[in-house]
Amino acid sequence: MIAALAPYHRLDCQDHAYNTVLKHALDSAELQDSAPEVTQTWLAAKALVRYVKQTGIISQLSTTVRQISDTRFSTVFLTLDSIKQVYAELREKLESRGESRKIDKISPDVLEFLLEFLHPFYQAQRELEGDQYPRLNLVVLWHERLKRHCRPVATDSPHQAIIRERHLEVSVKRQMKLRNHDMEEERNHLGWWKNNSGVFPLLYRYWPIVSSESLQVAAAARGTSVQLD
Repeated sequence: MIAALAPYHRLDCQDHAYNTVLKHALDSAELQDSAPEVTQTWLAAKALVRYVKQTGIISQLSTTVRQISDTRFSTVFLTLDSIKQVYAELREKLESRGESRKIDKISPDVLEFLLEFLHPFYQAQRELEGDQYPRLNLVVLWHERLKRHCRPVATDSPHQAIIRERHLEVSVKRQMKLRNHDMEEERNHLGWWKNNSGVFPLLYRYWPIVSSESLQVAAAARGTSVQLD
């Protein structure tokens, strides 16, 4: 499919774009120095899930814990949420085995923050994956909501502010890439109409008016401020 559309500029779906944002913003190697508390909790959570599956502890829990997918970063929220739901059970069973160190590295405060922070991303991906309703109208709305959600607030701890800033930075970079593409397409359209003005003289005459209105609509959409809460 990608090869067939090679002459055209391919844009990723927004759901996939958020997956990429999460992947890069939660890179444990890059967070090791700037937000070690987050890295420690994140890596310990993945190791804990592997351990409870390998040892059979998972079958003794009231609710199963979810495995993190290396390609679907929306599962990060599901994994952390499943750990929170059985946190007390996990600690009790690990302490009975003398393995409490496997959960000691998971900070309850960091876990709570990550769940609060990642939940809107999870919601956005679920809505944008739907197939029973229109989704194109949701792209700008979710983009604006998540952009505001990623701005640091006064009550953030240093590592919380870093997590928000990293997600905002990756998201803005992707947005700039799309805007540059829009500008390039506009230049291409102008050149096409000039080259074909003799074939479509009447359409060429009115094209600047249509184009101007389209740009105004696009600009208004990019500047839309909508509360989804």
